[in-house]
Amino acid sequence: MFSLMDSVASTQQFERLGYPAKCRELMRAGLSFPESWRQALREVPGRLGPQETQALLALADILGCADLDSQLSALDYTAKLLESRLGAAREYEQKYAKLYRTLGVLGGVAIAIIII
Repeated sequence: MFSLMDSVASTQQFERLGYPAKCRELMRAGLSFPESWRQALREVPGRLGPQETQALLALADILGCADLDSQLSALDYTAKLLESRLGAAREYEQKYAKLYRTLGVLGGVAIAIIII
């Protein structure tokens, strides 16, 4: 499992996340993969919401501990869940980004009027 985490942590696209590298570091210190994974997800600040973090925490009990089909199924389920959450986040951004920009402009205009 260490070689897998080493490979993931060294991959450029996962480098920004921080928790794969932290997990690798904890595994080097002697913790098991499930303990390292959980601790890394809790310690490394990130932009994951509670649902996303919970989905990734659930992988700790499956990866390296179950048969191949169960691991692949869990990874597939987690990937679909995270893709769904990403879609919801993009919809939220699209919906509220215009609102926040408009409020910012109106707030600036209001302050300009008050100053004048």
